[in-house]
Amino acid sequence: MILPSVIIIMVIAVVLMIKGKQIFYGNEKPGAVKPCLQAEAIILSIQQTGIFFNNMLQVKLQMQVLPDKGRNFITENTQLLSVADMAAIGQGTRIIVRYDPGNLKEIILLRIMNYKNDDSAMAILSGLPTSTNRSPV
Repeated sequence: MILPSVIIIMVIAVVLMIKGKQIFYGNEKPGAVKPCLQAEAIILSIQQTGIFFNNMLQVKLQMQVLPDKGRNFITENTQLLSVADMAAIGQGTRIIVRYDPGNLKEIILLRIMNYKNDDSAMAILSGLPTSTNRSPV
C-alpha cells in the first residue's frame, strides 16, 4: 500500500528534476538575448521623477517609435540620464532606440540625433558604443 505511493512520488520528483526548468520558465533559456530592433523615436514628453543615482537623474520618457516596418507606437519608459544628456534632450528630440518587438515597453536609448541643432555633434547615451560612420538625419 505504501510502496505504490512512494513510487509515484519518486517518479514525480524525477520528472521535476529533468523538466522542472521548462515547466516553470518555459523553453527560453535564462539569460538568453532577446531579438531587438533598432528604430528612430521622437520624445513626446519628459518628466523628472526626482530620483538621483550615481549623479544620474531618473526621468520618465514618453516617445513615439517609428519602426522601419510595422506601425508606429507610443511607449513610456523610465531611464537614468546624465546631466549632459538631460540638457541635450527635450520634447521633439529625435533619438535612436532599440526595442523588443515582443514587449514594446522594453526600450534602450542609443543616441541623440539632433544635438543642439548641430548636425556634426552626437551625444552618446548610456555609454553604449555606436558606429563612427553613422550620420544624423
